[in-house]
Amino acid sequence: MIYTRKELQLLSFKELSIPLGRYMHKYNHNEFKKLKMHEKDFFFQHIKLLYIDKECKRIPAFNLRKMREAEEYLFYTIILTYTNSFIDFDSTSYNYRGKIPANEVRKDKRFFYEYINKWKNQVSLKRGPYLSEISIAINQKIKGLKNIEENTQISLQSYKNKCTLIWAVFFHIYYKAKIYYDEKKKKYDEIMIDKFIVRFDIYSFIHIMSRHYYTNMNLEAGISLNSMTSIINMEELPISILNLIKQHTSFSYLTQETEFLLFEIDGEKYIIWIKFRKTDNHAIFQVRSFYKCKEQGDLNKFCNKRRFVLSEKIIGYY
Repeated sequence: MIYTRKELQLLSFKELSIPLGRYMHKYNHNEFKKLKMHEKDFFFQHIKLLYIDKECKRIPAFNLRKMREAEEYLFYTIILTYTNSFIDFDSTSYNYRGKIPANEVRKDKRFFYEYINKWKNQVSLKRGPYLSEISIAINQKIKGLKNIEENTQISLQSYKNKCTLIWAVFFHIYYKAKIYYDEKKKKYDEIMIDKFIVRFDIYSFIHIMSRHYYTNMNLEAGISLNSMTSIINMEELPISILNLIKQHTSFSYLTQETEFLLFEIDGEKYIIWIKFRKTDNHAIFQVRSFYKCKEQGDLNKFCNKRRFVLSEKIIGYY
């Protein structure tokens, strides 16, 4: 790793050329694999914007489709570009250059369907901390969708379209998780509260993102979808959730029996689920879920609780 994620985020436009030059050196000397996910993302994100003059025409300096190292980045950007209620290559789409020409759409479509098969094979192998969790979550999501289809709530074609969307969205989650965690030796964030460690790990990330965001994937499932709020920075999701827990426990406290913490954020009620376990003489709470309460069973948990103001936008209940 040459630069941390934070260091790259803080660069001004004038400072971009130095890291790009260093990453280009790595790429040209077959050392690109040594870089972390956020560095590769930074590199491809910026070189795709570079142009050269050739025969009185301005053309892209790099063709990412011909760079094997760019496959994940290219698949990720295609998902971002063509995702609506399903992966849609038929409607007019736009990217940073404007309307995407038909020949480019065809190339993107061909690459998408080639790579999604590669992605499915990767997931089926369940190798590593990301894919082992992704595999379980995808299977649960598709099983739930199959139940909806069998109950004739959606057509067979809608089911197939939604399955493709699920695979694509989970790649997006995988990509974001790797950007966040790849630079870390330990694949989690944690805080100390009294004698307890509270940990947000890859399971926490994948579960919360896949179940309580992504409206296009989760709408038919009938589960609670979180509102977008300034309190939760989606690029720093683990830290945002841990900060909420830290704020709550400045008024409340944790015991081994604690299962959840209650909040009101921007006037909407939320719950954070945590699970206690003891490992290697450490008392650890794992963050299990975070979502907006809509079921009566969750809303009832707020009854007869003390209410304390944590900030202008956040209220805790205990």
